[in-house]
Amino acid sequence: MKNHARLLGAETVGTALLMIGGPGSAVLGGLHPVATPLAFGLTLVLVTAVLGPRSGAQVNPAVTLGLLLARRLDGQQAAMAWIGQTVGAVVGGGLVLAAATSRPDFERGVFFSNGWGSVSPGGYDWPGVFIIEFVVSVVLVTAVLTVASDRHGWATRALVLGATTGLIALVSLPVTSVGANPARSFGTAVFASSDTSALGMLLPFLLIPMAGSIAGVAVWLMIDDTRLEQTGLFLAPLARTRDIADRVVGDVVETVDEVVERAGRVEDDR
Repeated sequence: MKNHARLLGAETVGTALLMIGGPGSAVLGGLHPVATPLAFGLTLVLVTAVLGPRSGAQVNPAVTLGLLLARRLDGQQAAMAWIGQTVGAVVGGGLVLAAATSRPDFERGVFFSNGWGSVSPGGYDWPGVFIIEFVVSVVLVTAVLTVASDRHGWATRALVLGATTGLIALVSLPVTSVGANPARSFGTAVFASSDTSALGMLLPFLLIPMAGSIAGVAVWLMIDDTRLEQTGLFLAPLARTRDIADRVVGDVVETVDEVVERAGRVEDDR
């Protein structure tokens, strides 16, 4: 990922493919509770396997933020990825719209945009939308960081991330029409009919995944050997809180071990 032009190009192409395979499957083929999530998952398998060695196949600004905070990317690489993702989302969304308009009875409507209330497929309101959007973003970024090591080949990463995306899509489809990706949300909202509220609902779907990404990095730190000091989340108060928590947990474990050992001695004496 040293070549910024290649990174920009790969993220543009990858995000455009994600738009065609994910939202495109719903717009062109109709919303389906199983087929649509499967399309999202299979598309990410393809994109990760093909473009992973070139750009990491981030295709999601929240994922890029997570990699930046984990110091797997530098600031210039993240900027190139964000630009490519935005351009790719618009290109992919535009191609889907161009294909869809060739059907005489096509109505653009919300164009598979993310939203709540009348825009949500299941009619979910704001609290449920926030919870699902945040949680699935945490899960996605945690999964990406967990497999983003040299010991996992790109084939393994493609399968894991494809399966994760498919699961996320199954859960979030009836609530938000599969969000957790600001680029994907932008790429459909800008093409929705002007008489819908899709574009007016866009901002939370840009911000919540980014907040979920930060939380995802924190969750990843709890299960990985990487130290807080090695990431962009390092702050002295957080480090002190972590050290206190480590000591408390250590003391609890030591106490439990002592209790178990004494109970064993008592049993042996009997």
